[in-house]
Amino acid sequence: MALRPRSRASDREISRSRTTLMLRVRRIVVIVATASAFILATSPVARGMPSPTDTLRGVVRDTSGHALPGATVTVLEVGRNATTTSDGAFAIGGMSPARYTILVQRLGYAPFLRSVQLPQASALTIALVPSALRITRVTVTATRTAIDPLSSPLSSEALFGEQLRREHEVSLAHALDKLAGVRTLSTGEQVGKPIIRGLTGPRVLVLDNSLRLEDYSWSDEDGPSVDARVADRIEVIRGPASVLYGSDAVGGVINVVPEELPDARARGAFARGGAEFYLGTNNAAPVEEDNEGGPQRRLADDRVQATTSWIWGGLRMESRSQWQRHSLQEVVGESRAGLAPPIFDLLLNTYSTDLVAHHAPVGRLTGSIGVSGLYQDNKTKGQVPLVPSARTAGGALFAVEQSTVGQWTLLAGMRGDVRHVATDANGDLQRGAQTRNASAVSGDVGAVFRPVAGLAVAGNLGRAFRAPTLFELFTNGPHLGENRFEIGLPNAKPEVSLNADASVRVERGRLHGEVAVYQNRIDNFLYIQATGNTVDVVDPDGGAIVTLDEYRYIQTAHASLRGVDLAVEAEALASLTIRTRFDVVHGTNEQTRTPLPRMPAPRGDVEAELHTVPSAANRAYVGVGTELVAKQDRLGPFDTPTGAYALVHFTAGLTRELVGRPFSLDVRVLNAANTRYRDFLSRYKAFAFGQGRNIVIRLSTGL
Repeated sequence: MALRPRSRASDREISRSRTTLMLRVRRIVVIVATASAFILATSPVARGMPSPTDTLRGVVRDTSGHALPGATVTVLEVGRNATTTSDGAFAIGGMSPARYTILVQRLGYAPFLRSVQLPQASALTIALVPSALRITRVTVTATRTAIDPLSSPLSSEALFGEQLRREHEVSLAHALDKLAGVRTLSTGEQVGKPIIRGLTGPRVLVLDNSLRLEDYSWSDEDGPSVDARVADRIEVIRGPASVLYGSDAVGGVINVVPEELPDARARGAFARGGAEFYLGTNNAAPVEEDNEGGPQRRLADDRVQATTSWIWGGLRMESRSQWQRHSLQEVVGESRAGLAPPIFDLLLNTYSTDLVAHHAPVGRLTGSIGVSGLYQDNKTKGQVPLVPSARTAGGALFAVEQSTVGQWTLLAGMRGDVRHVATDANGDLQRGAQTRNASAVSGDVGAVFRPVAGLAVAGNLGRAFRAPTLFELFTNGPHLGENRFEIGLPNAKPEVSLNADASVRVERGRLHGEVAVYQNRIDNFLYIQATGNTVDVVDPDGGAIVTLDEYRYIQTAHASLRGVDLAVEAEALASLTIRTRFDVVHGTNEQTRTPLPRMPAPRGDVEAELHTVPSAANRAYVGVGTELVAKQDRLGPFDTPTGAYALVHFTAGLTRELVGRPFSLDVRVLNAANTRYRDFLSRYKAFAFGQGRNIVIRLSTGL
């Protein structure tokens, strides 16, 4: 990536740069908009031709042949769903003739995934198998189309259904912390950043309904701007996925998938809602009085999304667009009272769009081709500018193809990205107006071998990239939240990763699990390090002189991360389920032969749960688990060592149907022994212990 400083540029040159930027943005938007308009204009509906429709019909039963009312049947490609009636029947009308993937789910049963062709020769008959295992039957994040995780070369996992309800947290990272290979960089118990295989922040891409989130969560004090409690399921891809989603997907991808609205076609109106009562306690002493003069973060995040899907010839077309407005302020003292401007005031507007064409099978080959566009405007205000105002434009073209030959499933994909960034001059940051142009090529190739039903051996090799953030490039001032003076690296190059992983997955009878090994090599790895110097700055709240340690962003030629993820679940008895999990990762700066910072300590846990028959209408469970975390003395820059510890957790709950509605009561006792420990991934570990005994009671229902 070339960097051209222009601190002495004339107004005419700056104007010319902005004009060039807007022309490039316009080209990207015009390409996507023109393609969408052409396809829509030539579709049968636009030409006034009647579009043929059909109805998807079927019945859902258990393995004994009894009807199962209350099961949810979802057509994944178009987001349509229906709930089975008292005789187990369902019907979804207004469907165009094509091949679809349906997902059938009901509490206490293993999910069911099937491909169907419309028009149907006969109504479907679906038999659900009772199961207490947390089986993920589908992922839409791994290939941009619905696929059984057993057939995906990419390592994936999901949080959904009853497990998601039990783990519901405000913080997305804390909700996912129970998954193997996923950890939390925490700032207290309500703010956290997800870590996937040792990577976090801008190296983990977060999606909302498959649309990328753009916010200021690269700061350690802020987490992703999405609430896990609104999700139907949360899918996680462990490992690079830039071939599908572009920059930032170096460590992995998290996709928060919302619940589909019930289908109201060919039937009366519907109403849906939910209610939740939450009560928690902790062994910490209560705070008698709020520090009204202390620093406060104010965050606002607004998103408008538009998604469409239609059949056009032999293609299933899908478009997704989003406008996101993200605002972040920090106020203290007079600024908190509204008597002075905020300490910093950042506003980010992002416009993004994807257009994807999924083609019908050509022989044994299925796949997708797509184009993406993005325009972003960052405005910096406030007393302390963290980054300069800037505009970013980007575009991409990608393709992914998959083929199944006998017991083998093969996948290959490629993506090309271009990006242009233009920043304004900022005297406080001592930065002139600058432009940066970059391009990157990502790729992925993988294979899955299934020697017998329920067993899969997978291997994957992926190349991904990450463009440096504005903060990493251009910051040059105090970062009071971290109590340090930070200096960016304006000529930083994009990171490029090459990841190889292999896994074995089992889903047979009462056993479900996966073990994966991986190595991720990242070139131009960008990180921050103390210089040993100090800088005196004026505190905007009161004008006192504050001495801060100086930190500077630097790049190393190569970094590597290698590790193991393990998750196994087994029904030891009809009413007893055993779950275990283990993950470990080592990160190394290959240039200095020193550990990378903030590498999670090895972790393992075992949980035993007694429960009623999984298919029972009224369910109850009680469980006990132990979490074991090793000491971490393999330290990177400014890391603090922590000792090993063990925690004991208890869980219990029940679900009852009252007045035709399910009510669920869940109780969790975390750290039941009130053990004192320090979490290596807690930003408070230097002056505070981890969470003490915590009792959480949650009552929830659907309305």
